[in-house]
Amino acid sequence: MTDDATTFAPIPESRPLKDPRAAKDQLLRGWSALKGTMGLPSDGADLERLAVHDLMVHDAVKRDDPAPMPVNPESPEDRAARQADFARTQAEERGAIITHAPRGPQLIPILDLPPHLVSARWPFALGRLKRILEGATPAFTADGAIDWRATCSTCGDPKRAYEYMELKSWFDFRLVPQTRRHNPFHGMSSRDAGLKFQAEVENLCDRSSGRLGPWWVPK
Repeated sequence: MTDDATTFAPIPESRPLKDPRAAKDQLLRGWSALKGTMGLPSDGADLERLAVHDLMVHDAVKRDDPAPMPVNPESPEDRAARQADFARTQAEERGAIITHAPRGPQLIPILDLPPHLVSARWPFALGRLKRILEGATPAFTADGAIDWRATCSTCGDPKRAYEYMELKSWFDFRLVPQTRRHNPFHGMSSRDAGLKFQAEVENLCDRSSGRLGPWWVPK
């Protein structure tokens, strides 16, 4: 290394050249400077041939480039409205109903709280459900579907076990539009559906008392 400071000439600002002759002249100057830096002889014909070749390559690349995608002037709000209209039209043509999820989370006590905080009866109801459902033996139909009636036939209380499985299915499918005609939970908020399910389960436990005895003794 030497102590001599090396200085470089400022790089001139590059501007797009629309005139082909000006572009060719700039390439000639560039190739001439590059060859001079490398200590190579600068031949005018050779430099012109290099410049023409570069311009031909540039034109070929520009010609083969795909056209840029047009800018979509549609605003996000307009796009959302258009998509909603399209979805509504498709639903009407297919006889379907569009349901919207609640904007915020809703508390479902039987799912989101410990049993003892739901009600004084709920922990006992869960204990009775365990006795009702114990002994279930999975059974299947010829096409491989679960046969719930046969599955519940070996439970502690087969009749109430089948009633519970039916009730639980309606609760789980309450947001499915196709069940709206027969589903007692359809159209309810999540909280109201949970409270109704809790009441129905406790009533079911009451009906099991004839077979399994009392399930809740208030203190």
